[in-house]
Amino acid sequence: MKAAELASNNAKIMSNVALYLLASGQTANAPSLMTQQKLAPDVQQAIRGDAQKVIVAARGYRANIRMEKQT
Repeated sequence: MKAAELASNNAKIMSNVALYLLASGQTANAPSLMTQQKLAPDVQQAIRGDAQKVIVAARGYRANIRMEKQT
């Protein structure tokens, strides 16, 4: 988050912040951030899609960890 503070005008950094917010369940702030940064609708959709992929991967990872602990 320090990068966002230091370079709040950097679209790549701010899009990564939006991705983090979405993937970590902090979904209330991400849409306004993407709008504030004037990210194109297709870019916003791509960020949402990437967040979904991260969420699915994290669930799979946690499931694998639980399975390993049971064996």
